Amino acid sequence: MSIKGIFPIDKWDFKSQSILVNLPEEDFALLTAHQTEQVYSKGEIIFREGSYPSGIFISKKERLKNIK
Repeated sequence: MSIKGIFPIDKWDFKSQSILVNLPEEDFALLTAHQTEQVYSKGEIIFREGSYPSGIFISKKERLKNIK
């Protein structure tokens, strides 16, 4: 499944904008109802290309590296 046609990810400024900014409060509550916080070590693989992610990942502090 691709979000390319639904969400203009190639035009989004992730440094200054949140993709959740215009989400209605009820939807945001549903999205965050089962959230958990995970701590990953530097260099640890979060998910691999081609696999299905187990959720939505949001980095609070660090930069993430995309390696192909």
